[in-house]
Amino acid sequence: MGPTGAPIILEILVNFLGNNPEYLKVEGLFRKSVSIDDKIEILQELNAKNYEFLSGVTDPHLIASIFSIIKMPSKALSPISKSQ
Repeated sequence: MGPTGAPIILEILVNFLGNNPEYLKVEGLFRKSVSIDDKIEILQELNAKNYEFLSGVTDPHLIASIFSIIKMPSKALSPISKSQ
């Protein structure tokens, strides 16, 4: 888990998109599909904690496609209690 309680991969992908704002302007960002081979390759790199691999990714659709397969822990989805 990352500092926010979300999966570290999710935090890295969000930061990647934040550092590449032009990717957020791409039409159909979260709708267009990508090559399954490319998706497998990026997942293998991320699972191996090779986050520098992202610096060579030029397809914003590939980054966006990873969001759909990340599982959020139930704790991260629970509401904040009033005591916090």
